[in-house]
Amino acid sequence: MKKLILFITLLLGFNISAQIGVGPVEQVKLKAGEFEKEDLQALKNTTTIFAYGKADASRLADYKKAIEASWTVTPIKIVPYTELKNYLGQPGFSFLTIAGFNVKKTNHRTDFSYENTHIYLNLWMPTINTNKRKPKVEKLSFCRIELYPDFPSYTKILKAPKSKINQVFYEEARFYNFLPGMIKSYLAVANDYLTKGEERWFFKKEVTSDLKNLKRKPLLIPDYCLIKFNKFTGDESERHDVKKLLGKYPYKYKVVSAEKLDAMLLEENSDINYLVYVKSSVEKHFTIYNSKSDKIVYNRYKPGYNLKSNDFKELASVIK
Repeated sequence: MKKLILFITLLLGFNISAQIGVGPVEQVKLKAGEFEKEDLQALKNTTTIFAYGKADASRLADYKKAIEASWTVTPIKIVPYTELKNYLGQPGFSFLTIAGFNVKKTNHRTDFSYENTHIYLNLWMPTINTNKRKPKVEKLSFCRIELYPDFPSYTKILKAPKSKINQVFYEEARFYNFLPGMIKSYLAVANDYLTKGEERWFFKKEVTSDLKNLKRKPLLIPDYCLIKFNKFTGDESERHDVKKLLGKYPYKYKVVSAEKLDAMLLEENSDINYLVYVKSSVEKHFTIYNSKSDKIVYNRYKPGYNLKSNDFKELASVIK
């Protein structure tokens, strides 16, 4: 029987520890599972629609280059998000689109409330639940890649009515880690797992032997990682002192603009170890990719809002 994944039920009360999860991830579970073979085959029989926004149109050639270099599990078509409606009601399509969920929790004794909101790039396809009296179209998920919106975008997303949410995602929101070169690595990781029919568990920590290359080659750090987020006001104007932040990291590193890093990642024969930092609600994801292999070299998760010097101290301790 198909696993029918409900959009709003995932991860209630549990933390996520990887920027990329591959599998039927939009549900709570405490251990990695396996794809339903019929679901995975159904995905492979589709053409995947990758949606892009107005601001991305000027870099469409870069997105095509990045996506076509990393995605082979299905044929893929890149379209403006405004054209999604042309495919949603048609059979034979899966979708790579920006999605999200919000969970509000209230302590009824104190009336204290807080919200967890996560925004991500989601690979999914519609499926029909025939187990109900009236067949119902539901969402079958295969992959989730966490995105990092700036705080003004985060606020707009929370306030947006459901009818306008795609407009906000694709026309108004700004994501620090949604750039073609980075997407190339994200999709390559997802493509590898999907091709093998394997799931990548969200709680997975990764420390690979390729970390030894950081002894001789610098770690490139996009400048947005230096944002010092104020959890009380949402202010993002303050920056970390680089020397203090990386004072416990004894190896080479270089801080560059995200745009410059992205251009480097798209160069032919690029071989760069680079950091992608994602703040997702009250969780932070610290992931290092290699642009030549497009594999994850290192991955860690911690609760929190900002990078700390101990994050780099922990990284240094496992470079052998």
